[in-house]
Amino acid sequence: MPGAVDTERFTPGAAHRDGPVCLFYHGRVDRRKGVLDLLHALPMVAGAWHCTISGIDPDVDEVQVIAADLELDDRVTFTGYADYDAVPELYRAHHVFVSPNYAEGFSNMIPEAMASGQAVLSFRSVGVANCIRDDENGVLVEPGDVPAIAAALRGLKIVSTDFDRRLEAGRGRTSTNRQRVISRDVR
Repeated sequence: MPGAVDTERFTPGAAHRDGPVCLFYHGRVDRRKGVLDLLHALPMVAGAWHCTISGIDPDVDEVQVIAADLELDDRVTFTGYADYDAVPELYRAHHVFVSPNYAEGFSNMIPEAMASGQAVLSFRSVGVANCIRDDENGVLVEPGDVPAIAAALRGLKIVSTDFDRRLEAGRGRTSTNRQRVISRDVR
């Protein structure tokens, strides 16, 4: 079943609103995945935040150098490869999943993040726009628009009820989509 997410495996963690906003990128560390755009947007985001980049190859070394050049060493953590069993906990430990992807129409990581209770920021593209409704259950920006990524991240205030509304909307849409796919495909 394409796009199906195990909503018993991918569940929200305990609400943690104190401390920095925790941003999460998970996937291949590849320029086509927009991770360089994310890095270049981060210096434009004021306030307390921390970004975790989970993934390997092909551009991880270059991305680490750029993070250092942008003086983000203390605010960006690279985890390397994430074992399949570790991924749900990685989602739960963060507030916002960032998927600035140029090359992929839709990634199963987006509904996994939504099921895990994360707000989602992604590039507007075919497939993604079918799952994320801009400013309802996530935020969509145009591909390559680094200032828009930064503005969207600044707009996601972890303590706001608007953020909580997006989390609930994302979780509900993921569950609804899963039920629809299961009922349609199992008949």
